[in-house]
Parts: sequence; C-alpha cells; structure tokens
Amino acid sequence: MLREMAFLHGARARAWAQVLAAGLAAWVAVFVAARHGWLDRTGTVIAADFVTYWAAGKLALAGDAAAVYQVASISAVEHAALPLPPGAFTPFFYPPSYLLFCLPLALLPYGLALLSFSVVGAAAFLAVLRRLWPPNTSGAWLALLAYPALVVTLGSGQNGLFSAAFIGGYAVLLRSRPMLAGACLGWLMCKPQLAVAVPLLLLAARRPAPMFGAVGMVALLAAVSAALFGVGAWVAFVQALPHAGASVAYALMDRAKLISVMAGAQMLGLPALACALVQAVVFVVAAVCVARVGWRRAGGPAEAAMLAAACLLMTPYAADYDLPVMAVALVFCFGAGAAGGFLPWEKLILLVAYLLPLFAHGLAKATGVPLAPFVLMALLGVTARRGFAAAGAVRA
Repeated sequence: MLREMAFLHGARARAWAQVLAAGLAAWVAVFVAARHGWLDRTGTVIAADFVTYWAAGKLALAGDAAAVYQVASISAVEHAALPLPPGAFTPFFYPPSYLLFCLPLALLPYGLALLSFSVVGAAAFLAVLRRLWPPNTSGAWLALLAYPALVVTLGSGQNGLFSAAFIGGYAVLLRSRPMLAGACLGWLMCKPQLAVAVPLLLLAARRPAPMFGAVGMVALLAAVSAALFGVGAWVAFVQALPHAGASVAYALMDRAKLISVMAGAQMLGLPALACALVQAVVFVVAAVCVARVGWRRAGGPAEAAMLAAACLLMTPYAADYDLPVMAVALVFCFGAGAAGGFLPWEKLILLVAYLLPLFAHGLAKATGVPLAPFVLMALLGVTARRGFAAAGAVRA
C-alpha cells in the first residue's frame, strides 16, 4: 500500500492540504496572540536570526563593516535591538557581498525591516514556485501556502525563501534569459554553503551564457562590496570562516536544528572522523548526480531540482530554515509523476519530504533521531532518477 500510495489521489491530497493549511494558520494566530513584545510564550525571541542581518546592516551603514565579524560589536547591536538573554547573539558568517542585501533593511526600524524581509521573501518564493508548478494540475497555491517550511523559515527570521527563489529562478529563466538565469545562481553565492554545487552544474552543462551571468554577478557583488565596505571586510570574513566551521564540527550549534549529514552523524554518536567520512561520501554522490544531470543538459527544471536536492546534502552547515530550497525538487518530481505516473515509493518519499519541516527539529530534539538527512538522501535519489529520465528525453 505504501509502495504505490494509490489512496493519495488528487481530491484527497487537496483535502489534507486544506487541513494542514488551516492548522498552520491557526497555530500562527495563536502564536502571535500569545506573544509578549518580541518574546513568545516560552520567552524565546521571535524570528531571532533576523537580528544579525539588521545588526550587520547597521554596522555597515556606520562605516565599520569589518565589525560585523567581531563578536563584541555585532552582539552589542543585537542586544540593543532585542531582549536577548545575556551572552546570547547570532553570529554573521556571510560574505561582505551579503551586506548589500542587509543595507536596505538597516534603513528601517527593526519591526518594519523584519516585516519587509518576510513579505518579500515569501512573495519571491511563492511567485517562482508557482511558475514552476506543472501545467494542467491544480492546487498550486494551496500546496505552496500549506508547505510547512514557509512557517518554519519565517518563524526563524532566516533567508531560506530567497535561496529557493534564486535556485527556482534558474529553472524559470534558463530557456528565455540564460544569462539572467546564471545571475540568479550568482546571487546564491552570498550564501556560499548552499552554492557549492553551482560551479559544478554550470561547468558540466557547458552553456556560456549562464556561466557568464553567474561569474559576472559574483564579480559585481564582490567589487561593489569591496568598494563600499573596503577590502578589510573581506579579510575579516576570511578570518571568521574557521569559527563557522567549528560551529558544526564541534557541535556548537543546536544539532537538532541542523539537517546535514554531518550533524546527523554527530547526533548518532559517531566519532569525528566517521562523521567527516560520511559527509564526504554523500558529498561525492550528490556531486556526481549534479554533474551527470548538468552534462546531459536535462533542462532548467531538472537541473534546478537536482541542484536543490544536492545542495542541502553537500554542506555540513544546513538547517531546517533552509528546507524551502527542497520545494524546487518536490515540484519537479511531482510534475513528472503527474505527467507520466509515479514511480514505486515516490509518493511516500515526496509526502514525507513535504512534511519534514513540520517535525524534523522537534523529533530530533525529543528522540535524538536525525530523520532529516535520511529523507534528504531519499529525495536526492528520487530527483536523480527523474533528472536522468528528463535528460534522456531531451537527448531523444
């Protein structure tokens, strides 16, 4: 029964999506009603991760961009904005090019900045994924609005919705505006841990226009940020990179919130060398899938889906707020299944992956079971099968 999941047909899926959407909306309403200023009912700061973007923008506006990588400086700005617990702060590990994204936010009061960031991110995500939704199928808006990753990411104050929009933008624009499609992936370099597979895909696909678009965007962002903030900001960023790596390697972050293979291996109690080895093996497998789909030029949707499925596994630094990226792969696989029939176990994998943001963090925290890496590896397999098939259809 689970192998085919024939009982999960269109009408029933829409009904359950309506229930899920209503449940998420009710939860958000209760959450908002129970808050006390910037604190929820448990005393936790709402959308706490956003404060580092706003604080970094403030420091950059003040002419001290290198200070965003100094604990004392950025922590002081964050504590001035929010009632954070003593000693708590969110570090800024992004390259100085990301400060160009933070500057407009810092021009606004904190609350308005967070609202603008959330609305623009959600709008970009929904607009791009709606364009990718397969034709002749219904329920697009319902499925996207009920996607639990939307609530998780907005509740974290993180940028996963923008990451998904940039990867999806490559799929939408590749055929009509290939250079702009590459520029979308160039923007993704502002979050380099998710962009590891981008050069591999572009080189394997051997398309000059997207390559020029991506390289040009990266070079432009680097040049503008160096001109505005000085080379010292880039030097400070490079010096801060070991601290970012240590936060994962030595489990300084909440491992239950992380979805990477390395974090999962750490949670299972594997030795440090074994954790690194497992991460390396999965990295190679995902890289081969991306390279093969790219080399065979499977097309924008297939290539973007493969990139989305692979990038969450190729980095040890991925968290539940990055799961919106997974939607690009989910929509692609759903479209292929709706058009030609679903493969064995495919419906189950897609359903579990769709619901994963709802329970990944809570389950890992309560039981110590890191489900997310296993689900992501299953999704990688499904997406690779569909990507290889799409490449074969293109060649035929």
